[in-house]
Amino acid sequence: MTEPEPIPTIAPAPVSSDSDQPQAASGNFGLVPPTPDVELGQPLTTTGFGLVDGDPVAAPVATQGTVVEHDGPELVPPPPPDPASLLAAPAQGTQSKATVSEPIIALSNVSVQYANGVKAVTDIDLMIPHGDFVFLVGATGAGKSTILKLLYMDARATSGRVWVNGRDLTTAKSSDTPYVRRRMGIILQDFGLLPRRTVWENVAFACHVIGQSRRETRKRLPEVLERVGMLHRADAYPNELSGGEQQRVAIARALINDPPLLVADEPTGSLDPKTGAEIMDLLVETAARGTTVVVATHDKSAVDRLQKRVVALSGGRIIRDEAVGSYGVDDQEDAN
Repeated sequence: MTEPEPIPTIAPAPVSSDSDQPQAASGNFGLVPPTPDVELGQPLTTTGFGLVDGDPVAAPVATQGTVVEHDGPELVPPPPPDPASLLAAPAQGTQSKATVSEPIIALSNVSVQYANGVKAVTDIDLMIPHGDFVFLVGATGAGKSTILKLLYMDARATSGRVWVNGRDLTTAKSSDTPYVRRRMGIILQDFGLLPRRTVWENVAFACHVIGQSRRETRKRLPEVLERVGMLHRADAYPNELSGGEQQRVAIARALINDPPLLVADEPTGSLDPKTGAEIMDLLVETAARGTTVVVATHDKSAVDRLQKRVVALSGGRIIRDEAVGSYGVDDQEDAN
């Protein structure tokens, strides 16, 4: 059996990172081996998929996918929640199974301060219900990427509480990171595709690592590739794809385990406006199917066009939370 090639560590692209804080190397989509515990407030470092052996499932010669049509009404974000309601959360250190009636994300009085004294976010109160679509906007360094990193445990809160998918991440160990991430899809601006594997093999590789059977992979993979419009390019290699096509493959990989939560950090940052709009529409369609979607972005045109919930940050604090919002003037990066 051929050993799979190692996967390079993926770090968020500079355009989406908080410029005045240390960067934490991020692993691939939650499929990583455990890492040693670190003190609160320290960035975590993760590496690779953690695959021991085995090859991705080979693509069938002529596979036809099916698309599940969503014919229900478009999900409308509720009004911004009252952060005080988070006080009713279970006692710290306990775990519970998330239900549709509970928020899928709950941050209560959360602050992150790094060892060098840099405060990335301060006193963040944020609650996101199941099925919501949320834009995080603000200038570089405002804290958008830090909030996303808190959700997939690439950063830890120095104070406050973080709940995701019914789990208290405040007391979770770093060894829990792979299991937390397997219940979400993570999309970064750096697509992170394996250069010597086809589209089919790139997504099948993720299926293999999360323990999906070959039978389930053969059933699920064509459906997901069809859903993102890439089934016809299943045999293509990454260098044969456009930037938009590579991002679609990255989205397919994030959706392969049908996660209840999808987070995206600048998913259109390196794309032209037309392709970026197509990618954003694909994320909106994902939310319409019931997946909660949180997107950190500088894409003003997409935010203004889609009119979804907008949470604006400045200096590490939430300054605006609108159920139907737009990209305000104050959210723009400084010209300098």
